[in-house]
Order: sequence, then structure tokens, then C-alpha cells
Amino acid sequence: MGAAVDNDLQGELRRQQMLLLTRQLPVCAAVNALNGMLVAGLFVSGDGGQTALVWLAIILTASAFQLHTWLRMRNRPMPKTVSGRSLERARIMSALVGLAWGTISIVLWRDGDVYSEMFIVLVIAGMAAGTTSLLNAIPRIATAFLVAILAPLMARLLWEGELLYYVIAALGLVFAFALMVGSQRSYRHMVDLLRSSRAMQSMQADLGDAMEAANDAIAHFDADMKVISANSRFNEWFKDPATVAGDDAEGRIRAVGADRWVVSKLLPTSRGGFVSVHTDITDLKVREDEIEAARLSAVEASRAKSTFIEQVGATLRAPMEEVVAFLNGDAPDDAPRRRDVAQQAERVLEAVSDIADIATIDSQSYEFRFAFADARTLVEWSARAALARYGKRRTAKVLIAVHDEIADLVCDERALKRSLMHLIVNALENTPEDKDVGVDVRKAFDGQVEICVWDYGCGFEPALLERVQRMAGGIESATLGELGATQGIGLGLRIVTQVVERHRGSLKILSEPTLGTFAYVKLPYRTSFYATPDVLDPANDADAAAARDLSTTSAASGGNGGDAGAFNAAATVETDTALPFRSTNRATV
Repeated sequence: MGAAVDNDLQGELRRQQMLLLTRQLPVCAAVNALNGMLVAGLFVSGDGGQTALVWLAIILTASAFQLHTWLRMRNRPMPKTVSGRSLERARIMSALVGLAWGTISIVLWRDGDVYSEMFIVLVIAGMAAGTTSLLNAIPRIATAFLVAILAPLMARLLWEGELLYYVIAALGLVFAFALMVGSQRSYRHMVDLLRSSRAMQSMQADLGDAMEAANDAIAHFDADMKVISANSRFNEWFKDPATVAGDDAEGRIRAVGADRWVVSKLLPTSRGGFVSVHTDITDLKVREDEIEAARLSAVEASRAKSTFIEQVGATLRAPMEEVVAFLNGDAPDDAPRRRDVAQQAERVLEAVSDIADIATIDSQSYEFRFAFADARTLVEWSARAALARYGKRRTAKVLIAVHDEIADLVCDERALKRSLMHLIVNALENTPEDKDVGVDVRKAFDGQVEICVWDYGCGFEPALLERVQRMAGGIESATLGELGATQGIGLGLRIVTQVVERHRGSLKILSEPTLGTFAYVKLPYRTSFYATPDVLDPANDADAAAARDLSTTSAASGGNGGDAGAFNAAATVETDTALPFRSTNRATV
């Protein structure tokens, strides 16, 4: 792993050195050309004028090559990796240029002319120092130039064989050593900078990964609230970063989009910037809303319960007062009076029965048992029980029509009988005595069984029909002012709705004023929706079987065996079968 890091660092180092060399090439070319012309101009008028011009041509050629190289490379993107061959070619070129400058200590040297000799020493020292400073961070190239430019001078000074020249040569060596040490230090400084830069980049990458992996939306702003960096969640949640400018360290809850809630905080940094952090609290908000909804639902349920108890009390109080008065001897004891008291007692019993049914369904204590049930027998039993519960003579009849395709149903026979009884009772109570009511059983267009209880009564206004639907769902009950007119508080509709829902069916009520009312019960047909035929009970229980036997007998005595049967308004039904939602048996009339 360490070798891989070193290799990467060496590659980046060569790349940075190549960038530095490319930037310095035009400066080196200009220095070579200008200094070369100045030196050659000083010597061209003497005996070695021709030699000076040849040397100048070499220097100008080298400068032109350096300039051409810079023009060729300046617009090219620097590759991510630079091979050592490119720097090696640059080192050779640097050595050649240095050697060209060093040759002036041989070709332009004038023996005995101390001034010209010192001038040449000064020019070579200046070129060595200047070029080495330009290429300080590239020690191999700088050293090649330094050695190439000083080597001819050192040879010339030693060749002279005098003390002064030895001292100058020694000074040149010390000067060269100082330049090489400085170049090495610059090189090490560059390496340290590259290592620090790579470490900083690694830290920034790790920080970016950490920001990206965080569940929060995070952004870094400068003092002017301009985004420096942000993770993808921030960019996704906040299309306009300026919207977080008003946040503070205390945090505030805001909606982000249609279905997200966050807590937003804006925290200052030590350098005058800000960090914006946004924590998703959607789940907490949803739970809070659910708790609040549950609280409101509990309050509403408590209110509905209180209203229901009040209505139950008002419904039962009047008939019970008559019963108590009769038993206490406060009213005349005659046959009509006894019949009225008996009817009031029956009202109380029916209301208590309905209340017990709803309580049993709500508590989930009643076990629905699905089995095959004969459709005609079920409907006829419900019609007879409804007539018995209605308890008044009628000149019109209850008409029943069962389509030939509907032989039997898969249902809980006891529960469905009781539900249809309630619908028929409602139809009887809202229909004049001379108008028919009926029950039609047929297969709907979607393949389900449709049981329609219809009447030609007064019907419901749209607003009242909506209340009837709410009463069916248990959302609303009849008001105290309506109790005397309706003789109930909507318990029958609630029973029907809950039974139909447990059968995975639906209840729909349609009504028009003066035209009548149609209650549609839709149930899945036959066995596929519940179970295969071999797992269905042959009957719900012994009481249900007895009820079927009784209803069959009743149908034989008073009903029509064809597709359309009729019940006389004076018919009564007596049975000892259990009512659907209680464990005790009692008689119904």
C-alpha cells in the first residue's frame, strides 16, 4: 500500500515539475537571448568578433527552441501522469544550454585582460544563479545546467595556475554547492506541499463521503450565505439554498416538498461561515399526527357514545314509563291498553336486542361461519320476521323475486337473515299501508349477488339520504327530535352495514322523494371468495337448521313457490331460534 502511495506521489511530482518547467521556458528563452546579445556585443568588436557571433547564434538557437517548445505545450492540457523521459529530455537540453554558456570562459577568454576575465566569471555566475533560481524546484535540471555552465570555467581557472584563479574556483564550488542545496530544499518543500495537498484532498473526500452518507441534509456556506459545498440530500430537498438563510441554531420545523418534514438548524463556524443541517423527522411527524388523530377520534367516539346513550335513554324511557304505569295500576286495565303496553314492551325489547347485536359485533365476539344457504328460504324467513316485528296490518304485500341463477349463497345465514329483516322493517315503516314493498335477488353485471330491498314510500331528500348513509356507517345517529317519527335511532342500518362488510360486500341506498327507496346489498357469489366447497359447514348450527325448517314450512303455507311470491300483511311468524348475535334463545314475533 505504501509503494502505491509513493508511486502516485512521484507521478504527481513529475506532473507539477513539468508544469513549472513549461511556465519558466519563455523566461529562460528571454534571459538567454538578451544576455547572449549583451555579452556578444561586448566582444564582437575585438579580435574574437567572429567567434562571438558564432556563439551568439548558438545561444539564439537554443532560445528559439525553448520558445517553440513553450508555444507548442502551453495550450495542451497537462496529462495526469508524466513519464520520466520528458524530464530527462529537458535535463539534457538544460545541460546543453549551460555548456554553451560555459564555453565563453574558453572561446571569449582574453589572457592578461583581467577586466574581461572577471566579466566572464561574473556573467557565468549570474547565469548560474538566475537559471538555478528559476528551476529551483527541479533539482535534476537545475543541477545539470549548473554543472554544465561551471565545468568549463572551473577548468579554465585551474588551467591558469595562479592563486587568484584558485580562490575564484573555490568560491565557484562553494557557490555551486549553495545553489544545489537550495534546489534540494525547494524540491523537498514541493514534495511536502504535494503530500499536504493530497492529505487535504483525502480529508475533503472523506468529509464529502461522510456528508453524503449522513441521513441529514448538510450544506456549508460562506459569510455571504453562498454555498461552498452540499450533499445530494440538500440539493434534492432545497432547490433554492437561500431559503435556509433565516434559520438559527435553535432549529425550526419546516415542510420540504409534499410529504417530508425536517428540523433545520444554521450553525456558525469559527471562520465566519455557516453550516446548515436538516434532520428528517417525517416519521415522528406522522406518528404525532396519528396520535393527534387518535386523540380527536377518541374525543369524537366519547361524544358519539354520550349522544348514543342519551338517544337510547330517550327511546326507552317513554315505552317503559307506560309499562311501569300499567303495572302500578295507574292506567285502566283493558284489552286495548294491554295490547299497547305489550307493543311498547316489544319496542324496548327490540331496541335492547339491536344494541346487544351491535355491541357483540363491535367486540368481535361473534364468530361468522360461512356455509351454503338457500337464497329463497333466507329471504322468505327475513320477510316473515320483518312483518312480525312491524306488527301492523297492511293491505299491500311483501313481494319476493329470486332469479333462477341464484340457487344458494355462501354466507353466515343467521347474520344475513337478521340484516335483511332490518332492511325490510325500514321499508315497511316508511311505506304507506296500501303500497307494496319487495325483495329482489339477482346476479349483478359484475357477477356478484345483488339483493335489493325496495319500496314505493315517501323516499328521502338528498340531505336526509346523506344522513341515512352516515347513520348506516355509524358516523351519526338520529336526533332526539326524530326519535318519535322514526321509532328508532339507526341501529338496524348499522347492523346491516357491519354484517355486509364482514361478508366483504357493500351496501348502497338510493332514494328519491315521493318515488321510494332502494337498498342494494352486494355479496360475492358462491364459494371462490371464501373457501372451497369441501371446507364449508353444511349448516351454521342446529338453530339455523331449525330456522330453515320453520321458514320452509311457512313458505309452504303462505308463500308462493314460483319466482314471484307474496306475503299477506296479516302474516305472523313464531320461532324459538337464536337471534344471530346472542348466545341465549328467545322467541320473536
